[in-house]
This record gives sequence, C-alpha cells and structure tokens, in this order.
Amino acid sequence: MGAGERAGHRLDPCRRARRRPHRPRFWRALGCRRPRQPARRPPGRPPVGPGRRDRLSRGEQPVDLRRLQRLRLSRQRPGARRADGARRVHPAALQVRRKQPGRTVGGIMMMHRLLLLLVLVFSVTQTHAACTAGACVSAGPRLASVDSQRASLLNAVAGSMTGSAFNLSAADWNGLAQSDVKLVSLVAALEQYTGATTLAEALDAPITPSQLAAALSAAAQAEGDAAAAAAYERLRQELAAVPGTLRLSDLMTVAAPAESLSDTTVNGLDLFTGALQVQSSGSGAPTPTVVSGEAAGMGGVVNSITVQAQTVEPPRMVCGPAGTTFHSGAMRLKLEVDLVDAPLPVDGATASLGRMELYVVVGRSEGIIAAVDAASNAVTIQAAPGAADVYLGRIADSVFFDPNRAIDPATDLDYSVIGSVDMNGTTADIEARSYARGEKPAGGTLYFTGPYPETQTLGSSTAAGSALAAGLVENLELRLNPSLGAMDDVLLPALQTAVSDTLGPLATQLLVDLVDPMLEPFGIRFGEMSVTVNGTSRSCGISGSVYDDADHSAVRDGGEAGIGVVTWVKLLRDGSVEQVAAADPGTGAYSFAAVAPAAYTLVLGTENSTTDTTPRSPADWIGTEAPDHRREVVMGAEETGGQNFGLYRGSRLAGSVFRDHGASSGIANNGRREDEEPGIAGVTVKALDSGDAPLGQALTDADGGFVLWLPATTGEVSVMEINPAGHVSTGADPGNTGGNYARATDTLRFSPAAGTRYAGVDFGDVKASQLLHSGQGHAAPGSAVFYPHEFIAGTRGEAAFAIVQTEPDWSGTLYRDLDCGGALDNDDAVIAGPLTVAANERVCLILKVYAPAGASSGARNRSTLSASFAFDASDLSARHAQDDVTTLGEDGTLHLTKTVDKESASPGEVLTYTIEYHNTGPEPISRLTVRDATPAYTRFASAACATLPKDLTACRIGQQPALDTRGGIEWIFDGALAPDAKGTVNFSVTVE
Repeated sequence: MGAGERAGHRLDPCRRARRRPHRPRFWRALGCRRPRQPARRPPGRPPVGPGRRDRLSRGEQPVDLRRLQRLRLSRQRPGARRADGARRVHPAALQVRRKQPGRTVGGIMMMHRLLLLLVLVFSVTQTHAACTAGACVSAGPRLASVDSQRASLLNAVAGSMTGSAFNLSAADWNGLAQSDVKLVSLVAALEQYTGATTLAEALDAPITPSQLAAALSAAAQAEGDAAAAAAYERLRQELAAVPGTLRLSDLMTVAAPAESLSDTTVNGLDLFTGALQVQSSGSGAPTPTVVSGEAAGMGGVVNSITVQAQTVEPPRMVCGPAGTTFHSGAMRLKLEVDLVDAPLPVDGATASLGRMELYVVVGRSEGIIAAVDAASNAVTIQAAPGAADVYLGRIADSVFFDPNRAIDPATDLDYSVIGSVDMNGTTADIEARSYARGEKPAGGTLYFTGPYPETQTLGSSTAAGSALAAGLVENLELRLNPSLGAMDDVLLPALQTAVSDTLGPLATQLLVDLVDPMLEPFGIRFGEMSVTVNGTSRSCGISGSVYDDADHSAVRDGGEAGIGVVTWVKLLRDGSVEQVAAADPGTGAYSFAAVAPAAYTLVLGTENSTTDTTPRSPADWIGTEAPDHRREVVMGAEETGGQNFGLYRGSRLAGSVFRDHGASSGIANNGRREDEEPGIAGVTVKALDSGDAPLGQALTDADGGFVLWLPATTGEVSVMEINPAGHVSTGADPGNTGGNYARATDTLRFSPAAGTRYAGVDFGDVKASQLLHSGQGHAAPGSAVFYPHEFIAGTRGEAAFAIVQTEPDWSGTLYRDLDCGGALDNDDAVIAGPLTVAANERVCLILKVYAPAGASSGARNRSTLSASFAFDASDLSARHAQDDVTTLGEDGTLHLTKTVDKESASPGEVLTYTIEYHNTGPEPISRLTVRDATPAYTRFASAACATLPKDLTACRIGQQPALDTRGGIEWIFDGALAPDAKGTVNFSVTVE
C-alpha cells in the first residue's frame, strides 16, 4: 500500500507547492509562500511551459478558484466504443480526441476536430465582463440510504464487475451515499498518485480504483468528514486487489469555466459506481457472484441468484452550459435464479418451476441541458429514458457479453430448463425460452429550481418492468426434454397455461423488486430516467447605484441620481471584504469587476476601508431600498445589476392602528398593542408640521401598519389618526419618539431628528358599542307589550341598563333573551345588575312594558331604555338609549295572522311564513313595526315586504339574521296604517 493510500493521510498543499517552484501560479493560488530553493522535477514529469502542449479535457470539473485560478485544459483521451464498434463522439462542445498511433483520420474528421477546437478556444476565452452559466448534471439518483437488501445486491454487482469479492456493509454503502466531496479537494488528493496539479490533468490521469478510493478518503478527511473518510478507506481495502486503471475524463465532461465550479461537489456512491462502469466497460465475460434470496429480500421465493454484470457503455456526468448532453450507462445482466420450487397446477401430472436464466439488456438514458437560468437558479433538462430487453432461456456468454453484438432471439436464444414434470412415472424437464422487447419511452422536460442537489424522475420503472414481464408471458415457448411423445400434445397446453400464470407474477417480482434495485445505484432503470442536478455555475460582475430616493419608494426612478456625498460599497464573502467600490456622488453608480461564483453580501459604508464592515449611511440619511444598507447577492447567469441602495434625507416613522380590545388574554383599552390584537386596515394617518400644513399621509395595510416619511427640515410634527366610522380612540403608544399624545384630538406631537428611524407608534381604536332598535305597540289596559333590543359591545367592559317611563303608573322589566329569538321564554331571566361583556359580544334584551288597568284608551307612554357602558381598564365610558312607544287601545286593534305554505317539511326544504297585519281599530296606526323570529330547528333564508296598503308609504327590513343563522326579523313601515287596512310581509327558512 502506497503512503497516499493510508487511512487518515492529511494533505499539505503548500508542501506540494514547494516541490514546484517553477510553477508560481500554482503556489500563489494556494496562498503559499514562495519556496526558497528550487526543487527538482519528479522523474518522468514532462516539462511545463511553452514546450509542453496544452491538452483539452474530455471533462472539466469544479475547482477552488483561490487554489487553481488558471487551469490548463488537458487533451481528451479516446472515448469508449459503441455497440457497433464505432468510437462515440460526445456532443458536448469542449472535446477533442487524441489521435491514436497508426490510425488514419480523413480530412472531414480533421476538419470536424478543428471546428471543435475553434469552438473550444472561443468558449473558454473570458473577459471580466463576460458571464457564464451552466449546470452539473448526472443521470441517476442520489440515494438517501442503502438498506441491507440493496447492500447485498451492490456487493454482488460490484464483485461481478471487478472480479473481486465485495463485502461492504449497509453502513459502509450508506457512508458513500451520504458523502459529498468537493472536486477541488479530490483534485488535490489525486496529485499524490498522478502528479496532476490542475483539474484537467487530474481528470485525464490514469488511476487505479483503489487509488481513487484513497483519494476520496483523503479529501473527506481534509474536509473534516471522518465518517465518510472511514467509508472510503473500507472501500479502498475492497478494491486493493482489483487490477486495471481508469480515467475520470471517461466519466466526466466539464464544459464550464473552472472558476465557476469551486463549490461543486461529487457524491461518493455516484462517483464509485460510475468509475466501476468505466473500469469494467467492455471487459468480456464478467465474474459470476452469488447472493442468497434472503439477502436479496426475496426469501421464500428465491434460494439464490448468480449475477454476472457487464458495462456496455459507461455513464457521462457533465458540467456545462445549455446544449451539453449527458447519459446513463448501458449494462447487460445475466441472472441464474434458483427458485424455491413452485408447484404448477397440471391435471394428471406433477410439475414445478425451479429455476430461470434471465438476460437483461438496458440501453442508456439520454439527456441534454436545455436551459440554465442562473439568476433564478433554474435548470431545464430534456430527458429520454432508455429501452430494456429481457430474455428467458440460454444465450452463450460469448454472444451475450460481446458488447458490439446485438441480441437476436431468433438465432441467439435457446431453451433452458425451468422445471420438471412427472406423468405416470415418466419425468421430463420443462424447457422454456422467451423474450420481451421494451419500447423506448417518450422523452420529456424536467424543470429544476433547487435547492441542489435535486433529483427528478421521468417514466416508471414499475410499469416498464411489469410490461416486460407481460412480454415474457406473451412470447413464452415451452418444450419437454426428453419428449414424451403423444403425451406432449396433452401436457404442453396445460403447462403453457400453468407456467404463464406463474411466470407473470414471478417475472414481475424479479424485475421490479430485484433487477431494478440492482441497477438503480448505477443510474440505470427500466423505462425510467432519474436526473440529478448537482448545482449551477455562474460568474458575473455586480453593479448598482447609491441614489437619492426623494419619493422614498424604495425603487430607483428616472432622474433619481446620487446623494452628492461620497459613499463606498464593499463586497463581502464569508464576512471578509474582497473588493471596495466608490459610488459616484453625482450619478450614484458603482460596480465590481468579474466576481467568482458564491454568495456575497454588499455593504454600504462611509469609509474606504477593508476592515470596517459596519453598514452605515451618511449623517441625516436613512435607507429605503436595502434599508439596513446590506444586500445579499448570489451570482446569476447574467451581469448582476440593479444592486441599488436607496437613501432618504430625513426620518421615517412606522406604527400601526390596532383594535384595542385585549383579544383573548391581553389588556383592553390601554393604548398598548398586545400580541393578539389585530390591526385595522384602511385607516388614514396624517403628519402635519407646526403650522398644520400636511407633510404626508398613509393608509394602513392589512395588519394595520403605516409608514410616514418626514423631511430633514421638519420641526415639531403632529401625527394624527383619522378614526374609522363607528370607532372610538382608546389611546396611543408613542414608541421611541419621546412625544406626547392627546386622546381628545387623537394626535401625537414630537420633534424628529433626521437620519432616525422611529417605530412603535401605535394608535388604539375600538368599535363603538351600540344599543339597537326602538319600537311602538298597542296594549289594552292592564296588559303588557314586549319590545326586543340588542346591545353590542365594541370592546371589553361593563354595561348597566336603566328604564324610564314618561307616564305614571306604567312600569317595565328588562329580560335577557338568551336565544335571541325575540320572544320571552321561560328561561329568560330578569337583568338585575350590570353585565360584563367581551368585545363584539351581542346581548339580546326584551323590555316588558305594563299598561295600568285604569288608564284610558288612547293614552301613550314612552319607555326609554338606556345602556351605560364603562370601558375595562380605562376611564372611557359611553351611554346609549332607545325609546319604545306604547298606545292604549281596544284589544286587537292591530291583528296579526301568521300562516305557512307547508304543513310538514323534511330537512333541507324551505318553508315560507306569511304575516298579515290588519288594523281592526278606529284610528290609524303610525310608526308600525312588525317583528318575528326564525322558528326552532330552522335557519334563515330570506325576508321581504310583500303587499303594502296605500297609506303606508314605505317598508324596509330593519333587522334580519345572516344567511343560514337564527335570529329576529323586523319590518319597519313609514306612514300610517288606516283603519281596516291590511298588508303582508313574509320570510323563508330552511329546515335543519
């Protein structure tokens, strides 16, 4: 084991840099001191400089800008062969293949490569003003976890591909699946084995699988991920005996500027499974490995599975702009499945299914980066899942594992034994062959918005696997060996049915629950393509303006220029200042040159200093746009402009208008906003100067909030709330103004200081309480008449009621109408004292007025009901009153008749009640009011004034319940109801 492969090996980039004094760019980018003495170049290292020809990498990867600022691109090594033997030319732009010795290249191919080289030269040439946008994409999911079943399958496939036994635990595989390593760290770690110091060199250098695992372990250790480092070390031990080398450039294509990929990571499991596919691609018949049915999660159905896995084509991960293509790998699997004997129902014979030989061919899934919007961090991918074929029978290994040969079932597929049958003591093997050709699923478009890494899936592996299983049943052919002669004609049809009935569910289970999970960690699935966007890349400049926002709109309008004072904008990354730019006092403009991709903070200051990072504005100015003088910036796919700082010369006052009812647990009516007290929207708040000239006004928002802007030249200011209709002011909180509030005028007065933010100025309002309804009626001497009323509390407090009669010997009693039905019920109690009420509480009342027995006909009494309301926790109070007028007349002067349109009704049906009013007395009746209420077990639907006698000039509905609720209904008439005149009103209810 080499020193670099030891677990826990720490990397010292400066130590490596000192071995390269002739490469000042390298050690300067790492932040190392210049070596005092030149070191000798390691043996075998080609010279670096003009004499060494730069090479173009088949794949570029993320790199740390501070360590590797200027990467040279290394030349592409040859690509893998396709199944037809031709070398595959990857469509990504940044690729030029190395010419092979002894291989002739035609003029057309040379011209093609020259054009690609020109595209490369122009696409990697950058200026400070240029912006690049790209995405790092791979075909396949990032598995969140690996259970014991999948661990066993991974061990089997990896062992077959490498020819070495794999015994990693589920915990080991999880360590790989949950590890993300920065490629810059991987590049640094690979230098120990390859001597490469740039990303391109590292990708193109040959390494062994165990060296890759050791480098990943060292990179994880350097990043402080001890658990991942241990998992990679365990993997390195498993790979120690695996021969051969691979190049990461056969797995990765980077067609994006290296500077834009400094934070891009690679998933450990994805990198390992991809590297395995590269290393084993087209290597002939793979090694058989065995996994038990129990370990594979199919105990009771399968005894064991012998797996042989071959990579036909490795996957292609990419980092590049729109137009870059990528794909999954293509694989072939041979599975010898030893089944738990499954009896076959055949009359007159004993038969069972005991084994299967399955051959699976899965083509690659393909995708293209259609668009990258780095400003919104969005990526659009066009993807097309690959097709899969499944064969049942026997195919010679020399045929099946020839990656350049397509399988033809007519010539390549033979019968294989799947079970046996015994009929009358004669036994024969059941042999079968079948195939299913999967259709290439339709492609589609995937939209990614992050956070990254983000995985999306197109297609359904379950549906595709089930369709393949159905195809095997449809194309199934059986024969008996040895033939039983005439009995074949009897047995084979019965066996065809029995085997088909068993094969369908069994093949579905094997393909969906065994083969598909076996392929998924390698980014390959039946009829399904998972695409993972690992991140986006971007590199742009930043610009903006520090402007005088005279209209304090927080948006720079045309004509809003600089503030006339020098200010400085500082570009911070991770709390450290990277650049400082001056904002022009006249125009306000500032800009930064090309900025490496990362998250930044822009800070406005008044000093040209890299150590002072405190956000501040000049004296007398406050922020509008970016009010705290900070802006967070993540570089987008275009020049990042419009990073403006708006300033206003003056002060800002923020506050609210709120409903001061105390909510559920607060203090009501105290002028201080409690946590649960809601704001009031649409209220006008004004600012006036000392001469009562308007300075500005605002309407409160949905939460009751408002903002007023006060010019720097302002002296004493009056801030006044204009109460909404039906509201009462309870007080105000002056916040941090230090001002004085007068409740009588609902005004706060203070003297603002320019450059100050005032807050917490809250005006408290409550709804005014109400006593509703007046009435009039007729009564016979010695009888009583009833008048319904309502008291509605606008806030928490106490209501006291009193009754005053205008005529002697008349009296009245006030009841609380508990069900608000408008009629006196047995459980309605007399109100004997004040009532404590909550905000918006409705108290229904009934005033019973008694007419004295000796009163003469025509006598009239006015009963005045008053409500005195005392606000809780406040010295505020209010008084309300309503009058009820009772006239003595003959009994039955006003005769009411109530009818209903149905004798019975079911729930949900509508009943309509009609009330006829008839003046049976000798005198006109004025100020007529008719009242009723919704009957029990009904809910209000509608009410109307029906027929109106000519002497009544108008009818209106003074009160009615809300739709689908209960309550009283009141019809109020203008004019006088003449003697013997009559009319009707009606209302409808819905039966509960």
